[in-house]
Amino acid sequence: MALHVLYFENADGRVSLPPTSETAELMARHPKYKKSQLKEANTLPEIDRLQTRLHRQAQEELQVAEFNDETMWRERRKQIYDNLYQRLISAGTDEYEKEFLRHYLQLREEKRQKYHARFVCDRAYFTAREFDQSGRNALDHLMPEGER
Repeated sequence: MALHVLYFENADGRVSLPPTSETAELMARHPKYKKSQLKEANTLPEIDRLQTRLHRQAQEELQVAEFNDETMWRERRKQIYDNLYQRLISAGTDEYEKEFLRHYLQLREEKRQKYHARFVCDRAYFTAREFDQSGRNALDHLMPEGER
């Protein structure tokens, strides 16, 4: 059985894999891939190098996405928190509403941490593959113990 993994490489070195080898030729005609080269990895060392490149690329994309998300939403989250906190400490707010706001603010932060962890885990497939050894957890390499 011959090994072959088809992939596209664009001018700046970004790599993308077609869903199947049959769709690679169709994708090559798509405008998005016109300037990309259709390449093939035929040996285990070539496939390992491709996998390492994909892993590094996925990690870079994750870091950029995390940074952009944090940058974009940090100020908005602060505004929302400040508005709710002002309402919480207002003398015109009854005790029932104050209790609701306290729980809401706490739950909001807990959910944010949970969904951040899910965001990281959803993008950890190459790391999971890279560190696939029995008795080890890829999450240990992605997130400190306290963040999980």
